[in-house]
Amino acid sequence: MRKIYSQSIESHANQIALDNLAKSLGIAQSRVLERIITSIEVDDLVAIITRRFSSKTARVIQLDRATAQVIQDEIARSISLMSARVTDAANDGVRAGLMSILDLEDQI
Repeated sequence: MRKIYSQSIESHANQIALDNLAKSLGIAQSRVLERIITSIEVDDLVAIITRRFSSKTARVIQLDRATAQVIQDEIARSISLMSARVTDAANDGVRAGLMSILDLEDQI
């Protein structure tokens, strides 16, 4: 029961941190991740996920721990989803290619 309660508190804290970040950026919550990803270089995104962050930009943004964790979690989730989509697209491409080769062999 304690674990469920603490997860609920953590989730609520994450939601508040995300809401505060959206307000400070002046955009909708649904646009926060897009704004963050488009403003960070790919190398830096990978560094954030692997916790080896060294930004190439001269601009430093100070974030509280909760907000930084929300951003890290959202970026990790997005990269995971993007990776799954790329894998699915590659599998679909391979499947279509094999089917066309097999169809070609059937015609010969």
